[in-house]
Amino acid sequence: MADNVNIIVQDTINDIVVNAAVIVETIDINVQAAVDEVQIIANPNNYVVNINRIIGEQVQSDWDQADDQAPDYIKNKPSIPTLTSDLTNDGEDGINPFITAADVPASLLVALPFTTDHLTATNNAYVIGDVVWYLGNVYRCIANNDSILPTSTTYWTNLGAGNPLVAQPSNWNATSGNNQILNKPTIPDVSGFVPYTGATQDVDLGEFEIKAGQVEFDQTPTGTAGVGVMRWNDSDGTVDLGLKGGNVTLQIGQESVLRVVNKTATNVNLLEANYQAVRVTGAQGQRLKIDLAVATNDLLSAETIGLVTETINNNQEGFITTSGLVRGINTTGGLQGETWADGDILYLSPTTAGRATKVKPVAPNHLIILGYVIHAHITQGSIFVKVDNGYEISELHDVKITTPANNNVLAYTLATDIWENKTINTVIGYTPFQLPALTSGSVLFSNGTTIAQDNANLFWDDTNNRLGIGTNNPSAYYAKKLVIATPDEDGVTILANTVSSTNYLAFADGVTGNEAFRGYVSYKHQTDQLTFGSAGTLRMTLTSGGNLLINTTTDAGFKLDVNGTARVSGALSVTNSGIGMNYDTGVGVLLGAVTNAPGGGWKVSLIDNGNNIYGAFGSSSSILSDRSGAGRAALTGTSAVLELQSTTRGFLPPRMTTTQKNAIVTPAAGLVVYDTTLAKLCVRTASAWETITSI
Repeated sequence: MADNVNIIVQDTINDIVVNAAVIVETIDINVQAAVDEVQIIANPNNYVVNINRIIGEQVQSDWDQADDQAPDYIKNKPSIPTLTSDLTNDGEDGINPFITAADVPASLLVALPFTTDHLTATNNAYVIGDVVWYLGNVYRCIANNDSILPTSTTYWTNLGAGNPLVAQPSNWNATSGNNQILNKPTIPDVSGFVPYTGATQDVDLGEFEIKAGQVEFDQTPTGTAGVGVMRWNDSDGTVDLGLKGGNVTLQIGQESVLRVVNKTATNVNLLEANYQAVRVTGAQGQRLKIDLAVATNDLLSAETIGLVTETINNNQEGFITTSGLVRGINTTGGLQGETWADGDILYLSPTTAGRATKVKPVAPNHLIILGYVIHAHITQGSIFVKVDNGYEISELHDVKITTPANNNVLAYTLATDIWENKTINTVIGYTPFQLPALTSGSVLFSNGTTIAQDNANLFWDDTNNRLGIGTNNPSAYYAKKLVIATPDEDGVTILANTVSSTNYLAFADGVTGNEAFRGYVSYKHQTDQLTFGSAGTLRMTLTSGGNLLINTTTDAGFKLDVNGTARVSGALSVTNSGIGMNYDTGVGVLLGAVTNAPGGGWKVSLIDNGNNIYGAFGSSSSILSDRSGAGRAALTGTSAVLELQSTTRGFLPPRMTTTQKNAIVTPAAGLVVYDTTLAKLCVRTASAWETITSI
């Protein structure tokens, strides 16, 4: 509270107004001589007014001064209302200004009724000092207790008779009765203020702003979204903002949208349902101009910026999404003639302007990623937009392209630490050879002047991996991998490096051990031997002298030397007489004309190592003998086809039982056998067996 207020009154001021908001104890008024009259308008009126003349004379004003010419007279004093009360010493008489105990009338004590469910912070029903009414008396608690009856003198003391205090809620609107509120202050109109909690209707702040340290949104809003409305979106976990036009809602912090103007070259409307991909073509009216993008070349695709997120008519403004979700659309791929699934990557179409496709474009079309299918659905589908325009090679920071030409290559230059376009001649340091037009199957070779080709005598069958030399049809032969066709007196030569070399033609079925040469033909130049092997082992050798060694490597001088059993199937023709074949050391076979055989004209003779003949076989007769030397006899009859000679042994025909004899199939007449059942010699006639009996 201020001590005083100083006021200088000039001749142009006749009224003094004291604001009710200024609370003072003393008002000093300095009045100039030219002032005739000063009127004081003040509220409240409990202050002291001092009126001072400017000549320095100061007079204490007197509220009770009645002489209006007196210096201490107060002009235009406000009326003081009369205050009355029922108290004896209320100061109204001006004698007893203070209220004493005598002014308080005697009355019964009052207190809240005792209750057994009273609880306090100490978990005791009552604590020391509590006062309660119980059965006509008022009691004070002298010891903490859990609702022990006030009649217990251990916990309570009786203060005397009294009445229960009944809680009566006050009612602001009551004009009488116990719940009436007396001397209610006037409540100012607060219709223009913002309630801080529990608003029951919209609050309009007009053009004034809200400033706060933070703003918290109700996470279960029940209001209506709309243009300029921000509200919590619990599904996306962020705040929604309704944008101009009412068709687009921005999820703050999760997507970016841009207001653009539709300036398509074909003057078409951009449709939200088609979510077309658009590119920047310039600016108009402080907005970016857009047109449909297509991935055919850099001009029509490099500035792709986003997808249409609301219908934008031609030459009109609207929103596109540059990053974030476009939702509520058909993302099954049906609009594009494709089938889309969650997670599919979407690319800018190189065939239809503005269209998305899941088919990855290939050069020369441009690869522009538009985003990803978040939810594939015919009406409630969504796409996450994330445009990636990719790069041209010339747009990379370490690549320098200068006037590119056909067949340029990209080469690294160490001195500048960049990649540059250069000709192949520059890169390799010489002019490369230009191959001729190639013919299918041709094998290239140098003819001493240039690279030539020949598919008639050098032919490669690329389909079957076969090589033909001297033929262009190796597949016509049984062994097709390498076919060599040669004219007369021509062929294949394996040339040795030195005269001591050995050359091989090998057949392998593996690489380990003799798997690498399971079968082979080799020529040892030092000894001029041609060898043949199988199962990785030497089997036959043709010596330099023309001897053929089979299963042996020792050349004993025979033209044919077989180590093991030999067999001739078919005719063996011998043209030189006296050729012998040893069976063992003592017996042999003599082929050809045998002059010392009895009778002469023999073709084959059985001889011993002393040239003694045991048998001789000719074209019309044969002789067998067990005699040697001088005991050998000549053939006795030229009419005998077979003659047996012996002085110690006889002729033994086949021996068998009667059953076995009778089982001989179609026995020829004259057939002789010895029947062991009959112990007789039997001869077959034309129709039966005859037994030769003893004479």
